[in-house]
Amino acid sequence: MARKHSSWKPGDIFGIPLGRDEYGLGQILSHEKNCMDSVFCCFSSVIARDSSEGMPLIRPSDLISVQIATRDSLDKGIWPILGSSSLIDVADLHPIESLRENGYVGAKIRGSGAMQKFLLAYHGRSPWDEYFDPLYFDKLLLEGLGRPASATFKATTG
Repeated sequence: MARKHSSWKPGDIFGIPLGRDEYGLGQILSHEKNCMDSVFCCFSSVIARDSSEGMPLIRPSDLISVQIATRDSLDKGIWPILGSSSLIDVADLHPIESLRENGYVGAKIRGSGAMQKFLLAYHGRSPWDEYFDPLYFDKLLLEGLGRPASATFKATTG
């Protein structure tokens, strides 16, 4: 699909490895240097395959989460850059502007590893309730979105 890069910029579309030569997709919306040097991203329901021709696209209707995340997976090339596109407008989906205006007080920064696990769970590749808080992934979904039909759950013992 794409070679690993350590440089990235707003507008870049990146892949989140899901296994089986498949990637979940996200877009870098901004570099939030004053918010612990993190990155503001949107994440989509689209799966790209390693053999795909051309750059995969993300439409606003594909979005499932908008988060401030750590940038380590981008810097290390774990989330490879697949191309670049016009920025998706997420102004109605996340309060990033008001967070910036207030010095990021109350901002939640998600680990890139947690976001990768979220995408794995979204696509049924790992349990939706794998964290201590079984509703953690529910809280990452955009408002109004329910759990995906592909979600699987840990076996419960009783």
